[in-house]
Amino acid sequence: RRLLLLTALATLTPRQCAVIVLRYCEDLSERDTATVLGIAVGTVKSQTHLSLRRLREAAPELADYLYEES
Repeated sequence: RRLLLLTALATLTPRQCAVIVLRYCEDLSERDTATVLGIAVGTVKSQTHLSLRRLREAAPELADYLYEES
């Protein structure tokens, strides 16, 4: 799964990858992620949504692990 996830992450833009890593690997909040990246919280939310969709498309086998918080 790790190799599959790394390959799927490589399909994202650098910002999208950073948002996913900070949110889900580093377990940062949306606000903290925005602060680290110097972007708005709304941008974190939209990039997270888009990134998770792209990851699901790139690696459907990981769908059970790629969820979006409500």
